[in-house]
Amino acid sequence: MVPTVMAVVKITVPPDKRHRVFGYFGAMMSFAAALGPSLGGVLVHHFGWKSIFLMNLPPLLFSVLLSKGFFREGLQEKPQPGFKFDWTGTLLMACGLVCLVLGLKQWSPLLAPALGFLGLFLWWERKTPQPLMDLKLFSNRSFAAGCAMVGFQNLGMYALLFQLPYLLKLLYQWGPERSGPFMTTFMVSMMAAAVLGGRVAEKIGVRITCVTGSVISVAGLYWLSLLTPGEDSLHIIGGLVLGGVGLGLANGPAQSAAMGSIEHRQSGVASGILSTCRYLGGVVGISILGLLLSAPDSAASLTQYNQAILVFAGSFVVAALVSLRLPGRAQHA
Repeated sequence: MVPTVMAVVKITVPPDKRHRVFGYFGAMMSFAAALGPSLGGVLVHHFGWKSIFLMNLPPLLFSVLLSKGFFREGLQEKPQPGFKFDWTGTLLMACGLVCLVLGLKQWSPLLAPALGFLGLFLWWERKTPQPLMDLKLFSNRSFAAGCAMVGFQNLGMYALLFQLPYLLKLLYQWGPERSGPFMTTFMVSMMAAAVLGGRVAEKIGVRITCVTGSVISVAGLYWLSLLTPGEDSLHIIGGLVLGGVGLGLANGPAQSAAMGSIEHRQSGVASGILSTCRYLGGVVGISILGLLLSAPDSAASLTQYNQAILVFAGSFVVAALVSLRLPGRAQHA
């Protein structure tokens, strides 16, 4: 669903308003993500863990109703004649990613076949006339930089969200119903900054906005890495607000710059690649987190958690460096 919506935004929104609309898009995703942790903590506390899956059914049904009127007539293009789905590429990528995620859990021998499958995937995508992932798009500097930046941002963000409840339990013995609001602080900050980020990019350019956002995120995670037992909870909130604001400022303009540099006819494939980078970054970040902590629960030491936070702050440093490859003003295709 996410790649489809991004492609529609690219096609239907005028270039001069695209930054702010991608910012709104990111804000709505952050709003949903902000509501989830708090609501999930309450549901788990009162109704058990199974309730969080049942709670997803009403929003999904509502989205089905919304989708009925989502596409205008002009967007309902007919399939390309002679189109064939790339089943071989799909299978190779799936096997490679599954082995990669499982291999990262304990540096297992599965890492070798993961590299093999992914290598075969890249070879096949260059060879087949109708690839699942058009690698030629990465020759576009803005698109490649936007994809890389979104991937590194989400690597750090998902890892932080995943470890935060365990960290708060270690520091304060809090359960999910107490840690949820702190996670919400992070996402609400991101949501508010995402609305602002698009307009800021229109005024000062994509590159400066994304670099600034990434640096603010680094500052927030460094702040969190200094936590000690009995720390005032305001200290945690300050770090989370900085991290969320930085991500919100940078995320929308990076996606807008990436999609804006691609021709309309490539919008669907491009948005699919961008979304793959987003979720791959998140999955890899959580897998790396498992390697950095000696135990998957509060038995891990505070030092290990703080070191993990610094490692993921490094992913935002890389995002800042990558964002230097983004245009000062995004190209519009």
